[in-house]
Amino acid sequence: MTNNMLLSALVLTKNSENTIKNCIESLKFADEILILDDFSTDKTEEVIKEYQFLDSYSLPYKKGTFPQLKFFQQKLNGDFSAQRNFILRKAKGKWFLFIDSDEVVDKNLRKEIIKVMQAENNPYEAFYLKRQDFFLGKKLKFGETANNKFIRFAKIKSPWVGKVHEIWNVQKPGVKIGELKNPIIHNQNLTITDFLNRINFYSNLRAEWLYEQKVKEATLKTFFNPVGKFLNNYFLKLGILDGFEGFCLSFLMSLHSLLVRIKLQILWLQHENRQI
Repeated sequence: MTNNMLLSALVLTKNSENTIKNCIESLKFADEILILDDFSTDKTEEVIKEYQFLDSYSLPYKKGTFPQLKFFQQKLNGDFSAQRNFILRKAKGKWFLFIDSDEVVDKNLRKEIIKVMQAENNPYEAFYLKRQDFFLGKKLKFGETANNKFIRFAKIKSPWVGKVHEIWNVQKPGVKIGELKNPIIHNQNLTITDFLNRINFYSNLRAEWLYEQKVKEATLKTFFNPVGKFLNNYFLKLGILDGFEGFCLSFLMSLHSLLVRIKLQILWLQHENRQI
């Protein structure tokens, strides 16, 4: 049977009720949308299933007029690569586009992606996508996030690696990787409390991963690395030009760095105590 699917859009979710609708709407140019949810406790599943079954009067779509949407659930268990690899195995397209639940593909990026897929002599098998971040409602132009880019669009079913801060492992001999001009729009719509909760969650995962890799750091680094991160993001990368929002983000990202190192030190102390 011939597979006529050109693009599979793949999304991971966890308590994304405030952002997932915009994300799904921005992906309606795909042939299929696959969503893997980490058993959300809010209304994420309810919103997704409206699009899956198209049985809501609030949606202007009829069956057959919206991409096929498939919904799966699987516990994260601290491993983002395992989640991405699970959903990638389910995809049937010739091209694969990974988008987070708080990101959207705007019309300019959509046109660029379609142009790439339709090109007969396209030499690239994967593409870096830039990301335009918003924080506390402000578009950020400087600091840590100014030059973010990730491999998110490819036609290679290579696995993702790394439990946290995962990477799509498509960089192999002979594989040409391009870069698209237009960015993904990343508007997390988070309060400071939400952001602090997220920092706590990700710093746990990062510390546990470093501990599993037998990484140890000197106590002095616990202090100096976060301070250096703040100075680099706020002054050298000009986060100061993003105003109050730039200061907040620079500070919070240095706090993340500090928490990772404190938690890593605690894990090693617990390890040493168990050896006594």
